[in-house]
Amino acid sequence: AIGNPFGFGGTVTAGIVSARGRNLSGSYDDYIQTDASINKGNSGGPLFMENRVVGVNTQGLSKERTEGMNFAVHFSEVQDFLNK
Repeated sequence: AIGNPFGFGGTVTAGIVSARGRNLSGSYDDYIQTDASINKGNSGGPLFMENRVVGVNTQGLSKERTEGMNFAVHFSEVQDFLNK
């Protein structure tokens, strides 16, 4: 996951994709669950798997309640949105 969390530009975090097709409340129904850190500022950045973009970072659940539950919108959802 690449982003700009807390103003630290060009930050890269690594993690494991633990699930695909998570349905969270909202417009999209194909979220990727990962434990790669997604903090404030990472939203909108790319989520890579090896050398290809697989998603767009969207949110991380509260660190007070859970650790390592972060989500990205699957790239196919982004493609569908852009092609409308």
